[in-house]
Amino acid sequence: RLALHLRRQTSCGEDVASDIPIHSLERADLALRLRTSIPGDEDPSCQLQPCGLANSEAERRLQQDGPNELTPPEVESVVYKFLRTAFTGLLNNLLWLCVSAQVILYFVYPGQKELVTPVILSSVILATAILQLYTELKAQSSMEALRSLQVGESVQVTRTDSGQRSDLSISPEELVTGDIIFLEAGCRIPADVRILHCSNLEVDNSALTGETIPDMRTSKAEPATMVSTEARCLAFSGTLILKGSATCIVYATGD
Repeated sequence: RLALHLRRQTSCGEDVASDIPIHSLERADLALRLRTSIPGDEDPSCQLQPCGLANSEAERRLQQDGPNELTPPEVESVVYKFLRTAFTGLLNNLLWLCVSAQVILYFVYPGQKELVTPVILSSVILATAILQLYTELKAQSSMEALRSLQVGESVQVTRTDSGQRSDLSISPEELVTGDIIFLEAGCRIPADVRILHCSNLEVDNSALTGETIPDMRTSKAEPATMVSTEARCLAFSGTLILKGSATCIVYATGD
């Protein structure tokens, strides 16, 4: 989804295949690709002129594409998680095999009444499973809390209403491709965006890359040969703005 492969009509009416990556497009081509309105160099930060999608078009795209949210994974029951943790995996299978062998020997050779070994092995396996289950449930709880926090954050977006500029504050789920949004330090990026204008922008991409060093961002288009994940004019959903401010356009939402 980092490169939208669409077809657009030029001013001459020709149908031209457009497979140039989103990070290589200039403003005019970007507006054509996303079928929206982007001001020129006279208003680089999109703070003055009417721009963005019409409210009616944004509603249509929301109905067509669905809300800007990730499909939640299926939640396993606690019992199933425990059974999966305790009875799967190579090491667990080997330990249960040892337990089974000890129990079989106990019944085959009645003279050997020693059950300490299978009891200890079973206790170790079950205790390890309980600890792992607790860790998984704690991580799941943290993710749900983070998801709830993100849902509570509103996004500043500009659209048009009857040709007039309309600045709105909406929930991230209502964003659609072509929306122009305004972000600042402390904001979590609500969708995959192309940066139109920024000032001293630094983004924490550790949620994606695992690297803790902040990445500088810019509004300058990058070469088409560059990998999208390395393009400095793009920012991705779920990452955090550490410093600066930016005007961005949404180019991908949801899954």
